[in-house]
Amino acid sequence: MKKDTIQLAAIVVVLLAVIVLIVMFMPHDIVQIYNWYKGNLNYTTITALMAIESSFIPFPSEVVVPPAAYFAARNGDLNIYMVAFFATLGAFIGATVNYCIALPTAALGTPASSMRPRCRKPRPTSTVTERQAPSLAA
Repeated sequence: MKKDTIQLAAIVVVLLAVIVLIVMFMPHDIVQIYNWYKGNLNYTTITALMAIESSFIPFPSEVVVPPAAYFAARNGDLNIYMVAFFATLGAFIGATVNYCIALPTAALGTPASSMRPRCRKPRPTSTVTERQAPSLAA
């Protein structure tokens, strides 16, 4: 019982230390991030960042769309429908760029049609008319 209490106390102390560190260092960073979004977030940056997100660069869309939706709801500078449209457009542009980059390299490898497993032809199944149907005149 005493061992469990000590472990619980250690966990509480670590959590409190983490909370203190977050409170001490995060507000300044959060204010900087908020100000960057407020000054730079428009439809062009939404499209560009979503294109980056849809390409091979690991960049999460959660960094783009939720803040844009927040500013659309709060300030009225952005329209939520336009945010969704330009985010989708950016994702499409990024995916198209990836496709155009990969298209010439696809000729170097094995075609996708030859990578499919070859299946045997299905056996013909008998139909109802070919089978012996039970006679109803019994």
